[in-house]
Amino acid sequence: MAITMVAGIGDVTLFALRTIGWLFSRRQRRDVLMPSFYQIGVLSLPVIALTGLFIGMVLAVQSYAQFKALGLQ
Repeated sequence: MAITMVAGIGDVTLFALRTIGWLFSRRQRRDVLMPSFYQIGVLSLPVIALTGLFIGMVLAVQSYAQFKALGLQ
């Protein structure tokens, strides 16, 4: 169990180090990277906003139920 966990942490660490090394070792092509950044970042905002909205609604319903149980309407 512990060996598997340490191996997993090692794999993630190696992946992160290789990714950082790749970013700084090669000439970055903005024409390839920037559209990907835009798609991943900006175009995901509606999904993030919708998820936050639903989480807020569920939190409000659950809070109301708990406050009602305590008599703190």
